[in-house]
Amino acid sequence: LLEGLDALTLSSTPAIAALVRAGLLDAAASSPAALLVALRRYRHLLLHAVDSVAAGRTPNRQGLRRLTGGAEGQLVFWSLMPAAGEVGELCTDDLPLVELLISEAQCLAERPDPKSARLEALLANETPTLVFVTARETINYLRHQLPDRWLAWCLGARAGIGGMALPRHEVLAWFRPDAAPR
Repeated sequence: LLEGLDALTLSSTPAIAALVRAGLLDAAASSPAALLVALRRYRHLLLHAVDSVAAGRTPNRQGLRRLTGGAEGQLVFWSLMPAAGEVGELCTDDLPLVELLISEAQCLAERPDPKSARLEALLANETPTLVFVTARETINYLRHQLPDRWLAWCLGARAGIGGMALPRHEVLAWFRPDAAPR
């Protein structure tokens, strides 16, 4: 997967390509599930770019996000859009490789991995432990990878233990020094 990420062009602008590659690598470092979501987001952007090119437009990343609002299912009637004269920097040639990488990431996201196995070993002593992740998808991934543990989780406005949503203050109460053993 890492070799495939390195093979992606990502942009005709080197600085943008480096930034997008760093985002994909950060997602890969978090979990296969996080990488899968990042690759799917990139695929949707490329599919919009392919459609806009077919309609005679030259899309760029910023213009596509402005039109779609980040919604993956948003449709744009490119033939009705005015030619904006923007410079296109997206490389639609990446699409076949992105599809392959998505397939590989999907397979990895469904299998046990060494990082979650190591986390399982670290949690074996039953000591309440905080684990910070960089991607929301990694929380669900870890809950799937460690199904025998009641993992407490907090993200944005939601929190819970295992698959059950609970108020954030109840979840955080488990980690107070005076909390009763659970």
